[in-house]
Amino acid sequence: MTYAFAFLLIFSCSCTMAQSPLVRESKHQTRNFKDKNGFRQGYWKFAISDHMGHGSNTVEGFYYNDKEIGVWTKKDRDGKVYQERIYYDTTRSKVQVNDYYLNGNLKSMGFLFPAPYRDTVMQYDEKLGRDRRVIIDSMLMKSGRWYFYHSNGILESEGLYEKNAKKDIWKFYNQHGELTRTEDL
Repeated sequence: MTYAFAFLLIFSCSCTMAQSPLVRESKHQTRNFKDKNGFRQGYWKFAISDHMGHGSNTVEGFYYNDKEIGVWTKKDRDGKVYQERIYYDTTRSKVQVNDYYLNGNLKSMGFLFPAPYRDTVMQYDEKLGRDRRVIIDSMLMKSGRWYFYHSNGILESEGLYEKNAKKDIWKFYNQHGELTRTEDL
């Protein structure tokens, strides 16, 4: 893990020094950079809307050639992390997702994998300054073993996902960690 951290530190320093600033926030010293090809590079931090539509939550992480890499965090207005996504490479071949309760305890943990999925979506284009139609041909979906936890940190359920659908045997536990039921899906 130390090698990965060292790599990200060296990578981020080299990217930020080689790029010109796009956005600077003096309050938080946030720097978002794009290279001469318009690709996002290095450390980025930006506001996102919360469940009420206010832009008080933040997302931060590293880009390499306009693709997420490493740990990305979503934080609420108080700076508490409520989600982490770990991108193991820029191809999004495997993305770990950790969701957290407001008390900081782990809520769920699992992996997303790309699956064929064709759709047309609207996406904001910074160069055009407006939304434009984009065709996507894959989507990240829950796959593999997932774990869900009660707010007290005790395991609530566990089982397998395949393309966002629960499959095989799922186990459910009460808030004391006692097995309450199993479902064969």
